[in-house]
Amino acid sequence: MKIFLKILILSLFLITSSKADNISDFQIEGISIGDSALKFFSEYEIKKNRRDPGYKKGINAEFTHVENEKKSFFKTYDYVDFNFKTGDKKYIIHSIKGGIDYSEKPISDCKKKIKEIFNELSLMFTNMQVVKIRATKSKSTPDRVNTWGSFFSKDGQITVGCHEFTKGSRPNYLAVSIRTREFNEFLATAY
Repeated sequence: MKIFLKILILSLFLITSSKADNISDFQIEGISIGDSALKFFSEYEIKKNRRDPGYKKGINAEFTHVENEKKSFFKTYDYVDFNFKTGDKKYIIHSIKGGIDYSEKPISDCKKKIKEIFNELSLMFTNMQVVKIRATKSKSTPDRVNTWGSFFSKDGQITVGCHEFTKGSRPNYLAVSIRTREFNEFLATAY
């Protein structure tokens, strides 16, 4: 049963690795940091699915945010979002996030699932700095509680989390995200 559970967790979240300290070796729905989005989406789809992520006023939008829902090649996630450098004609991915809708499922199931994923990733990321799972209130969205944990390396981070909207302003969801260091540094000034 334990072996089956490990296989299920790892296959469910499609995060694969050949090195446990390089974030570009990991995938969400077959997509990695450093890939061109054009390998997976048409230029038309990329442009059509760009969204305003709500950066602070006056912030130079150094990265462009793209949201994709229910694509035929998505086997695990309900949506996959990514960011690329604004103006990059190759659309090189600097961050990717896969999400699963938990609006019709108990949030306790989401929290249990992220603990399982986090524990499995802890075995894989032995060379990364770890921030253990914790719950924090969102500064930007008052009714949002994030239960999350992260793994940091010199080139970026991987985060697993449940995002609960206590007043129902948005659907609850589970997310696995991979971000480059450069994108993280941009985010530090963007919100």
